[in-house]
Amino acid sequence: MNYGKLARITPRWGAIQIAKNKSFEYQIEFNKFADQPFEFSFRWTTKRDHAGLDFTFSIYKLFWLNLNIRDHRHWDRENDQWQTYSKE
Repeated sequence: MNYGKLARITPRWGAIQIAKNKSFEYQIEFNKFADQPFEFSFRWTTKRDHAGLDFTFSIYKLFWLNLNIRDHRHWDRENDQWQTYSKE
């Protein structure tokens, strides 16, 4: 389902905008996407493209689940700030 610019949701994938530059995203897959017998990871990134929280949990060949809150912007390493784009 598509809810305009605020949300795109399917049973296996979705993105919901929660702030001007941030969105909550989820993805779940069955019978694939698992390279390891068991995976449990939590990451929090800053000062990089699409920075934010990322949680992944999987059991080999059973399911793979990823939840994250990401920033839509790209990081400008030269100026140590978010990139800005001029409106054309």
